[in-house]
Amino acid sequence: MVDRFDQSVNFPQTDLILGIDDGLGEDFGLVLTQCDSNPETEARQLRKLERTVDGIIICPTSDPRNNALLQGMFDSGFPIVVLDRFPAGLALDTVATDNVEATIRAISTLEERGHRRIAFFSFYKPDFSSVAERYTAYTRALGHVGVENTEPYTRWFPTQLEGNHELFMRMVMDA
Repeated sequence: MVDRFDQSVNFPQTDLILGIDDGLGEDFGLVLTQCDSNPETEARQLRKLERTVDGIIICPTSDPRNNALLQGMFDSGFPIVVLDRFPAGLALDTVATDNVEATIRAISTLEERGHRRIAFFSFYKPDFSSVAERYTAYTRALGHVGVENTEPYTRWFPTQLEGNHELFMRMVMDA
């Protein structure tokens, strides 16, 4: 289950879906569903899937309203794995990028090449652990080279732009 399919940003990536499917082997099938980033739809789908599938791999909306449902499913022994981001305060099996290390390495590479005015652009998703980790690492890494105020280099874009590639690119260029 994914929060939303978005071809403009290639999410979820085909390689990811194929890798999951390959890992399941021949005894299991992969069912894909999305909730359009709607936590109510996510909750309905989770309840339905819990009755009809053997396990769930989810890129969650990370909306706190679904925390009790996700944790309850996991605590009851239902196989559930969270991808990319983990809802705050939950103890779930998670597969995620090391966002902190990846961000610090990216910024270090730019700094080694002489760059100091390094921007941070992201969709505004305050409940996504991946976004929070990247931003925290960004501000920390720039602080190490003496850039204490990152606000002039930070842009938070509305999530409604995710499906509008042309307008999003215009906003990035304007920034």
